[in-house]
Order: sequence, then C-alpha cells, then structure tokens
Amino acid sequence: MGDHLPDSIQRLLDEEVLEPFGMSNTYFKRDPKLSERGISGHLHLRPTVQEYGLWPGMAFSMHTNAQDFAPFAIALLERKGLRPEQAEDMFSYHTLQPEENFMEGYKAGFGLGIALRDSPYGLVFGHGGNNGDFRCQFEVYDELKMGYIIFTNSSTGGPLNFDLFRFLVEGEGKQLSKE
Repeated sequence: MGDHLPDSIQRLLDEEVLEPFGMSNTYFKRDPKLSERGISGHLHLRPTVQEYGLWPGMAFSMHTNAQDFAPFAIALLERKGLRPEQAEDMFSYHTLQPEENFMEGYKAGFGLGIALRDSPYGLVFGHGGNNGDFRCQFEVYDELKMGYIIFTNSSTGGPLNFDLFRFLVEGEGKQLSKE
C-alpha cells in the first residue's frame, strides 16, 4: 500500500479539487509544465533553486499562482463540495490563539485545515504559507463575500502580506476594537 499512497493522493487532488475548480496551473509534485513555468524563490534577497518532489507533500509542496488558486478560495466561501456538517466542523474553532496575536477583543484560531478569526466584519478564514523563500496568505471575509490572495516568491513577503492586509481590508494604521 505504501508505494501507491502518493499516487492515490494525487488522484484524489485531481478528482476532488484541481479538475472541478479548473486549477490547471497548480501542482503538488514534479511535472514538465511546472518545470517550464515555475519561478525561483528568494531567500535573503538571493534567488534559490527550486527542486520539485516526486510525490505530493501535503503540508508544503503546492506550487500555484493567485489566479489559479482563486476558484478554490471561492469554493470554500460557497462551501462547495462540503456537506453541511462538514462545513460546520471546518469553519468552527477547534483551537484558539492567544489574543495578543490579533485584534483586541476578537478571537482567532483554527478550524479544520483553515485559520479562522473574528473581525469587525464577521468571520475571516484563510491560510498562509512560508517555505522560507516563498510567503503567501489568503483570507476571505465570509459575510462580506470578499477577500484577497497574495503570493510572493521572497522571504520578505511576510511583511508585505501584513501591510497589504492592513491597507486592503481593515484600514491602514487603524487600531480596531469591538467598541
């Protein structure tokens, strides 16, 4: 069974996510198209050499772009492909983060596979990534039906993601609280 597990994971990704959402430029393992289209990351302002694995590494190996990823984020917003009880479980807090990590008076933590946080605009869900030489973040404001996706190929992308989040959605430089 062990030899076939990576193949079955890729088949599941293809059948359940990539093909239904038209994600034709998203890869989880080595592929000739990825080798042609992939870009270098940057670690401490120096380009890195990309090596693509032979098997999907679910916690780290997704290679995509914001445009190709957008249908997946929209599907989460619309709860596509999820039974109501699955959606309820996925979008419920299972762990909480300390309040000092986010806005005062609002909780933040994790559901199943996604980060969750409360905001002045309702529930926000998303996920980030940090492979050192690539940094990314996506967040969707559930009630507002809007969000953003920022993918960078640089270790300095984290501060950019934070600054854009503050500018695009919740007000640059504002200290937001529940009052």
